[in-house]
Amino acid sequence: MSQSHGRSGPLVKDNGAVSARSASGKPKSNATSFRKGRKKTGGRMAGVPNRTTNLLRDAVILAAEAVGSDGAGKDGLVGYLMRVAIINPLPFCSLLGRVMPLQKSAPEVDHTKIVYRSADEIRQELLNRGVPPILLGPSAEELNEFHEWKWQKEKQQKERNDTEANAATATRTE
Repeated sequence: MSQSHGRSGPLVKDNGAVSARSASGKPKSNATSFRKGRKKTGGRMAGVPNRTTNLLRDAVILAAEAVGSDGAGKDGLVGYLMRVAIINPLPFCSLLGRVMPLQKSAPEVDHTKIVYRSADEIRQELLNRGVPPILLGPSAEELNEFHEWKWQKEKQQKERNDTEANAATATRTE
């Protein structure tokens, strides 16, 4: 294997090519300039507008005002834009497309009328549309009848239990 020599020593080692800098043993000049998690230093602060953009925009506006609709400044910026719209509508439409989304529009009002219906009305409508009653379960009226019946049964059972308890107590005391 051949070895080439740089100013301060060999550029090639046993395992392959090596740069002149690493062969010299000097660290990279920017070896400490970036570290993971390091805060940003230098440059423009966040939120500061670009000066070039503002200057260019102002210059374009001043030029358009100076030209106007007649080339001598008549009607200023509006006159110039009217002239551009007539003479060359394609770039004017492009500009208009960029400006239009900035226009505020009135919020749309939803005039949908909300109708609240009872469970029985909805159940009846589903039955009218052909939904089998078994899928809908009992109606509110049927549920009320069932709960009334169940309450009556529980009341009767409690009365029987109380009567039996009173009879058992009476028999024990005799």
